[in-house]
Amino acid sequence: MPRGPAPKTKTAAATKKAAPKTKAAASKKAAVPSSHPKYEEMIIKSLADLKDRNGSSSQAINKHINAVWKIDEKVLKVQVRLALKRAEDAKLVEKVRASYKLTALGKARREAISKEEKAKKKAEERGRSKSPARSKSPAKKAASKSKTAPKKKATSKSPAPKKKATSKSPAPKKKATSKSPAPK
Repeated sequence: MPRGPAPKTKTAAATKKAAPKTKAAASKKAAVPSSHPKYEEMIIKSLADLKDRNGSSSQAINKHINAVWKIDEKVLKVQVRLALKRAEDAKLVEKVRASYKLTALGKARREAISKEEKAKKKAEERGRSKSPARSKSPAKKAASKSKTAPKKKATSKSPAPKKKATSKSPAPKKKATSKSPAPK
């Protein structure tokens, strides 16, 4: 004879209710972009900006990051501590007593970050200069045939990604070639 009520199984209605919660959580995570770069990048930039000969303390790094990017202090303290550990493991930063200094890899990473920022600024400027041309082109497209308009789009989009790819790929190669003769 069974004792107590039979065990309940999940019904279709219960599984349907659980699915929308996960979709809503996923959409919230995707909808909130960060207003600052990665903590690793912020640490590298702050160490470069502080320019302390014997390295910069974690407190000085926190103050600099908070001054530049205005992040909540409680969150910042924890995240910087974790990012410093990761950067130390990745040999980007070395710990000297209670301070941190950039290593050769960290300095190379800093240069790469600055080049990426310059490339983004140039791309934004190009985008701004192209926007008036794009606004003029719909008027021309209305007058011209529909077959010629898609060809113009294809040619204008294909060179732009190639420029980005070529600007990023040669930069690391140049670094490798410039560093290899120096140690010899």
